[in-house]
Amino acid sequence: DWLAVGGDSAGAHLAAQAGLRANLRASQSTGRLVDAQLLIYPAVTPAFGRDSYAAFADGPGLTREEMRPYWALFIGPEALA
Repeated sequence: DWLAVGGDSAGAHLAAQAGLRANLRASQSTGRLVDAQLLIYPAVTPAFGRDSYAAFADGPGLTREEMRPYWALFIGPEALA
């Protein structure tokens, strides 16, 4: 009777999208399906001008410039531009 999704980094992005899609689909018939999300440093937007990209531009972890090619692969270079 209760469902949660979770992940970290790219997995958190996938969990957020899966939860959103499941809830949108379920809302048309039975209501909400996913009750909770545990998202650890989710990569949810390629908005490189946002505060978090500025604060962590040089790490730790992936830098802002290292994230650009990953986003380009994920959403396409046209969408990234």
